[in-house]
Amino acid sequence: MPQTLEFHQLDRRLAHLRVRHPARFRRLLASLAETGQQTPIVVIQQASRYLVIDGHHRIAALEQLRRDTVDAIVLDTVNEAEALLLVTYTDFVAGLLRAQWRDRQENAQEWRIRRACLPERWALETFPFAKQPGVNRKQIRAFAELDFVAKHENIVFIGPTAVGKTGLASSILMKALQNGLRCQADGGAVSPAFDDHHDESCV
Repeated sequence: MPQTLEFHQLDRRLAHLRVRHPARFRRLLASLAETGQQTPIVVIQQASRYLVIDGHHRIAALEQLRRDTVDAIVLDTVNEAEALLLVTYTDFVAGLLRAQWRDRQENAQEWRIRRACLPERWALETFPFAKQPGVNRKQIRAFAELDFVAKHENIVFIGPTAVGKTGLASSILMKALQNGLRCQADGGAVSPAFDDHHDESCV
């Protein structure tokens, strides 16, 4: 059963062995702030101190949230070398699983993009808003949040030729594809239409 330990009881001399990924740490921080600590750290007891084997990032995030205790699993049947070997192997397997998951996600996204039949792979980040002052950048950014999909709403871009209607429509469709939705460019991508069949919540 996990025990509750205070930070001053922890020996964190192995923290430098961990690489902090900023984006992953931000997600961890947000998760801890919202739901609290769900996964205990792993420590081994050495006299009156507890050597942290796994969970350094969780401790750092809890510190940022001004907490002073952490839930921990105390290993009392292994020595330091055995514990490090166990955690290293677990990290190795987790790394392989993360890489496999990313590869599958990237392959699925590429399949969705090819199936959508886009004439060009437009992106809102490269749209020349400065050259099209009539385009409301804030409104287009709001469209890219894709709230209109869940609301069963349509977006229609009206204007003269060569002002970016196709580029904007395709860019929003690309955002949907990147968010796991299966979509289809209709009529040469002039009016992207979201498919009834979807991976997540495209309706």
